[in-house]
Amino acid sequence: MFPSRIEHVEAAFGCGVVGPVGVLLWRGEPTAERIDRCTLAFERVTRDIPQYAMFAVWEPGSPPPNVAYLPDVARRFDALDRLCATVGVAEDRGPLARLLVDAATTIFVLRRRRAQPLKVCTDLAEGASWLARRLEGGPELADAVTAFVQELRVSLPTT
Repeated sequence: MFPSRIEHVEAAFGCGVVGPVGVLLWRGEPTAERIDRCTLAFERVTRDIPQYAMFAVWEPGSPPPNVAYLPDVARRFDALDRLCATVGVAEDRGPLARLLVDAATTIFVLRRRRAQPLKVCTDLAEGASWLARRLEGGPELADAVTAFVQELRVSLPTT
C-alpha cells in the first residue's frame, strides 16, 4: 500500500522511506561523519516527496549526538523545508533515554523553523500512530512505518 525502499545501511545507522515518511534507525554513535552520511541519505530518500515526515529511532544503547554537534543538526533541520513533522523514538529505557530526549529538545529549540510538530517517545507504536494521525494516513500508515523500522533493523549489519 505504501511504497518503501532502503536507501542506506551501515553498522551505525540505516535510512529509508515508507510512503511519505523518511525513516532513520540509529544503532551506534552519531559522529560528525555519520551525521553527514545520514543527512545525505535522508535528502536522497525524500528528494521526490512533496511533503514528508521524519521518523527517527535510537535503538537501546545508542547514544545521542555530542552536544557540540547539536547546533549543526538544528541547521540541517532548518534546511528541510518540506518536513512537516518529526518523531523521535528512544527505545532505551535507561539513562540514555533522558539524554536522547534532552538532545532532541535542544535541537528543536535551536531551530529557526519550529512550525513542524515534534513528538519524542519511547514506544515505536505510539510514535508511528502519532505520525500517521498527523499525515492523515490512518492505522495502515502506522503499521507500515512500524514494519519498515523492523525491516531496516534486520538490514543493519551486526557487530
